[in-house]
Amino acid sequence: MKRQTVLILFTMLVFLLTSTVSVFANPTVKYQEEAEKLNVLHIFKGTDKGFELDRPPTRVEGAAIFVRLMGGEEEALENNYPHPFTDVPKWGRPYVGFLYYHNLTKGVTEDTFGSKKPMNATAYTTFALRSIGFQDTNGDFKWRRAADKALEIELIDEEFYQELKEEAFLRDHVVHLSYLLLRQPVKDGSGTLAKKLLDYGTLTEEDLILLEILPEEDDD
Repeated sequence: MKRQTVLILFTMLVFLLTSTVSVFANPTVKYQEEAEKLNVLHIFKGTDKGFELDRPPTRVEGAAIFVRLMGGEEEALENNYPHPFTDVPKWGRPYVGFLYYHNLTKGVTEDTFGSKKPMNATAYTTFALRSIGFQDTNGDFKWRRAADKALEIELIDEEFYQELKEEAFLRDHVVHLSYLLLRQPVKDGSGTLAKKLLDYGTLTEEDLILLEILPEEDDD
């Protein structure tokens, strides 16, 4: 009887443990460590629910990360440029205003930015390419084929290219693409995006070490 009771209790314990794992483990999240590093650098910020890497990003969230990757957050917050969009939350207004002021966004209509709409892989990859100097408006790439351009310049590899093409676009993908961007040479040949942000004073050499990017030496 005791043996049977022990077996029942053991079975219940195993069930509870495996159930707990299934609740908290999320196989879709691959880039948690990169999210933590970008969070330290104030490039990727979570919500009151954490990083939420397993859900799609909104357009306003993508806009904020894009501005930070361009080194424009200080300017955005200081100037809080006006814009015509009526659907932008208060926290996101400086970022959207920055993009509008610099002709980097037109919104989805004349008076809406589409803030709560999901940002898809094509839109964020387009933002990513613009942050390193490639412009769809002057023929550097076609925005509908932004992922193809990212693969061509080796910003992303074939495996991640397939993820962008075949999987739902999540905040997890935003993290990885943003992380890769920091290592990517900008179009004008002046170094990586991380070096550009270092020159702006947005990142420090310690930040580059955290990102496992060696500080670049200036030419003599």
